[in-house]
Amino acid sequence: MLEKYSKKQLEADPRWFKDLFIDTSMIKNVHGIDMLGKNPTDRGRMATKMSVLVDHNTVPVACVFYPANVSDSQTAIETVDAIRCPLTKDKRYKQTIVGDKGYVSKNIELELKSRNMKLLTPRKRKTHARPLTKKEREILSHRHKVENCFCRLDKFKKIHCRNEKSILSFKSLTFLAITVIVSKYIEIASHNASRDEMFSHCFSV
Repeated sequence: MLEKYSKKQLEADPRWFKDLFIDTSMIKNVHGIDMLGKNPTDRGRMATKMSVLVDHNTVPVACVFYPANVSDSQTAIETVDAIRCPLTKDKRYKQTIVGDKGYVSKNIELELKSRNMKLLTPRKRKTHARPLTKKEREILSHRHKVENCFCRLDKFKKIHCRNEKSILSFKSLTFLAITVIVSKYIEIASHNASRDEMFSHCFSV
């Protein structure tokens, strides 16, 4: 299904996925037994971290889970590698991965460069990095889109807090919610498609 969405967007605009937005969110744990870490923002309680990469429609094109005590800089490359749909028809178009200051890292920049991507983040104070251009500041102003994605996922009660013991079960519920979000942007002939066909193009768990 995600591939169908991707193809539809690329047909309408070959540069649709030129800018992608990345961030993480903490998921409060209730009954989970794996993929857990201490959440520094919740008095050290155990939680799971979800890292997503979204487009301008706030549609997740990649979603990966980590223990809560894993830093954002460690999740960036794995999240980018988790993309399961084509993002460009022309290799001349380079994707820009837009994140917050938690992703500022020379290693991430080099890894993304090897994937024909570039990293764009706000500048930290007291650094000698070049000033941002007007276009870069405009792109950074859209970083809220990834937060909008988390808000949409939070509407699913099963995802707002983790009640499932196994991370595999929780992943399945999350990817089902993402499928529902993606389906709003594409036409599905559900009366002709079997259940397996509908989910065959979704994320692999």
